[in-house]
Amino acid sequence: MNWYGVLAPAGTPHETVAKLNRAIVAALNNPAVIERLAGVGVDARPGTPEQLEDWVRKILERYRKIIALTGVKLGAH
Repeated sequence: MNWYGVLAPAGTPHETVAKLNRAIVAALNNPAVIERLAGVGVDARPGTPEQLEDWVRKILERYRKIIALTGVKLGAH
């Protein structure tokens, strides 16, 4: 599974994040954009910054559990 999200530095003003989110959601709800993305196999699911943050936290927790269970260690190449 691939996913894409637009992230901003910590401390970015809430209104800036909200304005950017509104623009992205509007674009991803445009029928021409939906058709174009579908043509390359992308199923866009726009949402709120809070939804993305929650989803990323869940994914990170899933990988933390996998790492803990398997004992995977990062190594130098």
